[in-house]
Amino acid sequence: MTDLPTPGVALFFLEDSAILFSEPRQELHELNTMAAVIWCHLENGKDRGGIAAELVAGLGVTPGDAANFVDQALDTWKLQGLLADRPGPTHPPPQYTRTPPDDMPDFGTPAFVTARDYRLLSIGFRLRCTTAADAALLAPIFAHLASTDTPTTSFDVVRHNEGIAIYRDGQKLSQCATTEELVPMAHNLVWLECVDLHGFFLELHAGVVGWNGKALVFPANSFGGKSTLVAEFVKRGATYYSDDFAVFDANGFVLPFARPISIRDPEHAIGVRSVKIKSMGGKVGRDPLPISLVLFTKFKERAAWKPRKLLPGEAVLRMIPHTLPIKFNPEFALLVLKRAVSRAIIIKSSRNDVKISVGKIIELVDKSVN
Repeated sequence: MTDLPTPGVALFFLEDSAILFSEPRQELHELNTMAAVIWCHLENGKDRGGIAAELVAGLGVTPGDAANFVDQALDTWKLQGLLADRPGPTHPPPQYTRTPPDDMPDFGTPAFVTARDYRLLSIGFRLRCTTAADAALLAPIFAHLASTDTPTTSFDVVRHNEGIAIYRDGQKLSQCATTEELVPMAHNLVWLECVDLHGFFLELHAGVVGWNGKALVFPANSFGGKSTLVAEFVKRGATYYSDDFAVFDANGFVLPFARPISIRDPEHAIGVRSVKIKSMGGKVGRDPLPISLVLFTKFKERAAWKPRKLLPGEAVLRMIPHTLPIKFNPEFALLVLKRAVSRAIIIKSSRNDVKISVGKIIELVDKSVN
């Protein structure tokens, strides 16, 4: 017999929090990071011994501590009615999908006026549009990805009464109300969907730059100041890798995910202004890099720069809430995170003025990293 979630109980990641929602009981339970990892393994059908073994391998805790953590969590959830004793699952765990808006129309039978083929990473895709105006708007965004390879998936931009919808292979992805929103929406969806098609990639909400041949990684949620930090580093000669998603290969190396930097601009029509790296005098990374620094930082008015070193295990725990596939493939995610931080120094500190903060970070990296 295996402990498994009671039907109607599901885990959701909301910003920095992991929340268990019990639909039958209409209850919310906030989990700490360790408990969230345990629940992820539980959803994948592992028993107590298997979960404890994953904690030892992925987080570096002792076997005794791992067994205690698992027993305490599962026994508590049983008392709360969140678990049920029943045979192990007979179906695979759910796959990672994005939730489209409730009012988004079905795909139907749209009439496309353009179709162009592209390649991103190893994914060949076709981009089709129902209007020539939308095709012309999107063409410059994907021009550098043009390919003659046979596409394996299709992204479709469809105009309808309420606005513009995007589908992949006939499945709903997202929609927007205005032309101004189309470019950033299409850009984000195509990039993220293609990355998701690679089972050997791990995505982390983080800004990344290259400095002296190694990667500096700044995990944070949206509006966490990643783009501001990255832009200042690029101005000082750092190589640009990403301002929003760090993409890791299976060895824990960071790959370039070099979209234009998204700068918050309340006067812009969609609140965000895209800035090309070349316009800043910057350069874009091309090669995978090992990580030399992981910095957990938040802006605070008048905060002093007081860096505190963290252990690799603590870094992995802090990175988990920012890791996109953690719920659906926790074994792979923990393995990659562990490999990634094994070569890095890990620092936590608040920051204030971005120019002063970046100067302090560079000073710390140059002194600490070989």
